[in-house]
Amino acid sequence: MKFSNMSKKGKFIFLGIFVVAASIAFNFSGIEDYGKYLGTKNYQVAVEQYSENAIEAIDETRDEPGEIIEDAISPEEAQAEEEIVIEDSVQHEQEAEENQQETVTKWKIPLVNLPAPKVKNEKNKLKIGFITDLHVTSLPYGNVRVMDDFNRKSIDYFIRRMNDVFKPNFIVINGDVIEGTSRPAEIGMEELSQCRDIFNQTTLKKYWVVGNHDLRSVTKSQWKQALGINYTNKSFDINNYRIIILDSNFFYKDDSDIKPGKAFLRGLVSTEKREWLRKELESSEKKKIIFMHHPLISPGRDAISKAGEIKELLGPGNVIAVFSGHTEELFRKNVDGVDYFIIPGTSKNQTYPKSFAEITLDNSSISVKLHYKPEESENYKVKTIK
Repeated sequence: MKFSNMSKKGKFIFLGIFVVAASIAFNFSGIEDYGKYLGTKNYQVAVEQYSENAIEAIDETRDEPGEIIEDAISPEEAQAEEEIVIEDSVQHEQEAEENQQETVTKWKIPLVNLPAPKVKNEKNKLKIGFITDLHVTSLPYGNVRVMDDFNRKSIDYFIRRMNDVFKPNFIVINGDVIEGTSRPAEIGMEELSQCRDIFNQTTLKKYWVVGNHDLRSVTKSQWKQALGINYTNKSFDINNYRIIILDSNFFYKDDSDIKPGKAFLRGLVSTEKREWLRKELESSEKKKIIFMHHPLISPGRDAISKAGEIKELLGPGNVIAVFSGHTEELFRKNVDGVDYFIIPGTSKNQTYPKSFAEITLDNSSISVKLHYKPEESENYKVKTIK
């Protein structure tokens, strides 16, 4: 019987059977390909195309004007660049076969449990690994979501460097962990959970800072749940230092939390959290380091709302430095004895792609090494800022 001659009921039944059969065939194909570690040419093309589309989407929703950011470090502060070599993260695949503690994962590159590093604790010295603005995205594939290779390899390299070479006292992931734009909460939480699992390949302590892009997808409560933490503001003492993590994602009209559908790019620390910060600064004589997603000082554009009220608190509180991300710049400026740093993220700054920082404090002396990998280079480069 021809389709055009069928009754309405017959056509409906026929179309229903066709849709179900097509769905089963698609899902079976996806599961079968996934079982081969997603190594097909079609998968690679899909990820590449998705990554390009994601970059275009990110550029369209850029927080600040879309020009390429130039290095804001003065020649006196920037030391000679040098190339560094470390094993590529693809070696995880070989190690996973040998590692009896391999974790079952959803990714093309398996997770491994890295050997616990020996971290030195010195009274007046502190080492901190810093990475920000990852803007992680993922691609649906069969019945799972797969993180794109650019994000995964950037994170893996950072973790490998921290675990095997730098061996810091702790790591800070300074906000915009995920891209978040136009992502429903369930996808955002899945991407955050994947990031948590990847960073947990190392036993080094990790502290998370919430960013505005994270909150385009999830609420602060969902953000904490996905990462398995219980804070957006936090302080703790280590050696002769007090570390302060400050949430700068509040709405300027009423001090309420930023959340999906209620964006505020510039950032704000609420009245309540400014008072919390004041007490944290006054309650200890230790040297203080602050980590917050939005910068208090930024070249060529306005800083965070009510930044002046926060900066007034910092001088009397013996604050050494404030580290931020968000604007995708490399920037350092000393104001009233406080060093303000902005570190570019892993994906948006074209001058310093895949960047992260190694921070070393010795009494009141600060050294920051920016690691990055230009597209034309086979190795990472390092720029030392003193």
